[in-house]
Amino acid sequence: MHPVYSSVEWPQSQTWWRANILLDENGLAVGSDGTSRSLTSGRDRHLLRQIRAEAELVVTGGETVRKEGWHFPPHGELIVLSSSGLLPVESCPHLDRLTVVTDPDSLSQAISESVATRILCESGPRLLRDLLSHRRIDELFVSLLIPSETANIDTIMSIVRSTLDVGTEDFELMGVVFDPEIAFARFQRRRVINGS
Repeated sequence: MHPVYSSVEWPQSQTWWRANILLDENGLAVGSDGTSRSLTSGRDRHLLRQIRAEAELVVTGGETVRKEGWHFPPHGELIVLSSSGLLPVESCPHLDRLTVVTDPDSLSQAISESVATRILCESGPRLLRDLLSHRRIDELFVSLLIPSETANIDTIMSIVRSTLDVGTEDFELMGVVFDPEIAFARFQRRRVINGS
């Protein structure tokens, strides 16, 4: 992997929020089967597992769980934001590590009560946009399924800006890796870079 992805170790001295999302060229996070499985590749799944491996807390949405299943960090907790509260809890492998909340205020409270410092958002665009708008996310990993003939930084920025409302005024593009049919982009919030 490109040097910008050679290390995905988490910072140890502060609370750090990461987000990881897979999008197609139209900014959609699901494919023809209604899940990300029809979009995904081995490379982006490997990256996701690397990032999730050391997370202490994963935040996701109810729709993501219903479509994608339960994805706990190996040794951490999972918080699910579900306005309906309708989740397949009978298939949950770690009920003792699960917290379900039904509104954004409850989500904020659950996060504030957690002792986790390595927090990962794995969700669809809607929840991620909300977390971004509240300046929760410090670092953003975006995997983009785009044809190689249109794969360039301008295209990536256009998709990320229109889908997640992320602009260069808030986030700096730290690096891009172009593979056939997929691009990996890594962003970091400017206040983190500048130490403010």
